[in-house]
Amino acid sequence: MANIEPAQVPVKGGTVAIRTARGGDAVGVIALNRHLTSWEFSLVELDETSGDVQELATEIEKAVSDPQHLRLVAIGGESIVGTLDFAAPGKRRIRHRGRFGIAIAAEWRGRGIGTALINAMISWARGHPHIEKIRLGVLAKNTRAIALYERLGFAEEARRAGEFVLGDGTYCDDVMMCMWVKPRGG
Repeated sequence: MANIEPAQVPVKGGTVAIRTARGGDAVGVIALNRHLTSWEFSLVELDETSGDVQELATEIEKAVSDPQHLRLVAIGGESIVGTLDFAAPGKRRIRHRGRFGIAIAAEWRGRGIGTALINAMISWARGHPHIEKIRLGVLAKNTRAIALYERLGFAEEARRAGEFVLGDGTYCDDVMMCMWVKPRGG
């Protein structure tokens, strides 16, 4: 099962709870996802988000029982203020690597929540029997996120030119980054 021990983590201005997502978190996750559609680096627009609570609750519960999938939430006060979703394939030749996405509510950015979520994932991955490499993609214009990933030990691995079209019609590269959490095998 893909779970972490829940933790209260100090962040700027207080603490947040970091824990494995549960089906009952679906409403809060949907609210956060909808909130993020107005962010300049969002990959989806409001009309492209799903509001199906039961569908998301089922997805979250399925992730909890999948050893190659980790879904985390950060809770500030009574609200979900951040999420992290990591998934790795189950096929033996590629199960050593997985990819994650992270989202933090605008008013909670810059307080250490992203760092806390990523560190929880890294710790989990280091103890996982198969995961060796963590990957991510980030818009080249999102320099704050890139700086965070570099500070945590991720390095640019590749770049896909013009991968995204932003709201203003400009194109943006996708920066592919990775971190090896265990010594690289033969």
